[in-house]
Amino acid sequence: MENPVAAAPNLPFDRAKALRNLEDSEDLLREIADIFVSDYRGELAAMRAAIAVGDASTLFRLAHTMKSSMASFCAQAAFDATVVLVKQAREGRLTGIDERLTEVERLADELAKALRAEIAAGG
Repeated sequence: MENPVAAAPNLPFDRAKALRNLEDSEDLLREIADIFVSDYRGELAAMRAAIAVGDASTLFRLAHTMKSSMASFCAQAAFDATVVLVKQAREGRLTGIDERLTEVERLADELAKALRAEIAAGG
C-alpha cells in the first residue's frame, strides 16, 4: 500500500529526497519529524525574543539550527527563507528582520502540518 503522504501533491518538503538522506528509513523520518513538530514553535518564540532584545548572536544560532532542520527535510522554500534570516542575523542587521521571521514561521507551520500527516501515516 502506498503511503498517502508520499503521494500528496505540493508537499512543503521533498519526502523522497529526505528519505534517501536518511537511508530510506521511514522510522527515522517520523522520529525527526516528531522532534521538529515538538520543538519548532519554541525555537521560533526564542528567535522572536532574541529580536526583541536585539540579540543578533542568539538569533543567528537559533536560525542556523532551524536552517539545518529545514535542510534535513529537504524543505527548499523554508530552507531558503531561513538562509536569509541567518545571513541577516550573522551580519547583525535586525532592521526588518521581523518580516523575515514571519515568513520562516509561515513556512515552518506548513512543514509541521505536512510532518504531522507523515507521523500519523506511520502509525
